[in-house]
Amino acid sequence: MIYKLRNMILYDFEIPKLEYFDPNTGLKKGQIILDRNVIIELLKGQFNVDVPNKKKYYFKECEHPAQLWVDKVKEIMKRRLNYE
Repeated sequence: MIYKLRNMILYDFEIPKLEYFDPNTGLKKGQIILDRNVIIELLKGQFNVDVPNKKKYYFKECEHPAQLWVDKVKEIMKRRLNYE
């Protein structure tokens, strides 16, 4: 699998979301709205986001452990969306 380097920002809004950007141009490349149907998981050292019926995202973290991203996203989803 080939990865494109991206910078990510996790937004702790009423409806949380992840946005990812091209690190060279600063252009926003996409966003993931985090709702109750989204599955957040750690697999093989990767931070994975599964948006049912849409797309599965695989993030390989360079600066911070993938587990940190999984924990932070789940923490925000639990607080904002009563996510289990």
